[in-house]
Parts: sequence; structure tokens; C-alpha cells
Amino acid sequence: MGKTLDGKVVLVTGAGGGIGHEIALMAAAEGAAVVVNDLGATLKGIGQAITAAQTVVDEIKGPPAAMPSLMAAA
Repeated sequence: MGKTLDGKVVLVTGAGGGIGHEIALMAAAEGAAVVVNDLGATLKGIGQAITAAQTVVDEIKGPPAAMPSLMAAA
């Protein structure tokens, strides 16, 4: 049986942390091509940094064994 999101594209805003981060990882684990977006600002909306978005991209691109099996926990 194929993965539930094979052939789909998922855009995740706020992917650098919290719920957005977990959604991005789960979508990738289920076969989606994931587009991440995160300004890297503080909770008050101050500042910018690409590290938050880049961190989740690096996790997704990493070896498959390194990606947590989020579906197993569901």
C-alpha cells in the first residue's frame, strides 16, 4: 500500500517549530513534497532568521532512518 500523500505537495507555514514543524515532518514521512515557510521571528513578530525553516528542511532531507515515525505514534 502506498503512502497517503504520494504525489501531493504540502505547503506548511510556521514549519520552523511547534505544530507546523510536526506537520511538515509527518507530511514528508507520508510521501508529500513539502514546502516549508517560517520567518524565524520571535513570538512577538520581531526579527527574521532562515535557520528555523532550514532546520526542518535538513531534517526532511536527512536519512530516512533519522526521521521519526510519527504515524506509528498515532
